[in-house]
Amino acid sequence: MRGAPNPVSVAQAAILQRNSGYFDKKTLLTLYQSFSEALKASGEGVQIKGATVNILPVVLGEILPEFSQAQHNGDNFSLSSLRGRYVLIDFWASWCVPCREENPVVVRAYNKFKKRGLEIVGVSLDSKRENWLKAIKVDKLPWVHVSDLNGWDNEVSRMFGVRSIPDNILLDQQGKVLARSLRGRELEKKLSEIFR
Repeated sequence: MRGAPNPVSVAQAAILQRNSGYFDKKTLLTLYQSFSEALKASGEGVQIKGATVNILPVVLGEILPEFSQAQHNGDNFSLSSLRGRYVLIDFWASWCVPCREENPVVVRAYNKFKKRGLEIVGVSLDSKRENWLKAIKVDKLPWVHVSDLNGWDNEVSRMFGVRSIPDNILLDQQGKVLARSLRGRELEKKLSEIFR
């Protein structure tokens, strides 16, 4: 197939696309520009090019940019309202089986550390309000929940380059990024280190 991208390159581009939220736009654009024309025209190449336009970098040690979104009760939520507390921003959806399997771990962590300063903000990638609200109730998720009900086009998830869920971003009391994509024991270990 003349003009088709190399399958290895496509795989590398797919890995880069999935992890694009970890790169600043300049680095992502530099990597994109190194692609062959065929790879740039591939689905992965097009998505990476799009990511260079609208992603804010999530950089360890840097303050995460402000965001706001509607809560499940209709009130508006702003990240800055939680300054002074450790915050876990948890990206999930009712239809995501791995997310639902991870929820008990997150609930345990919240119950263990909430009195010591941990807050959680659930950012849902749902598009159906009733499914979102039902999952919150069934999984007994007692923290702040936000969504614009735009599915994968959720403004906050796009803003921070969320390409797969579950995903999360852990912030310190000043809003600086401490870690990303902590699951299971890794999440519990990191929180135990913080709240010794």
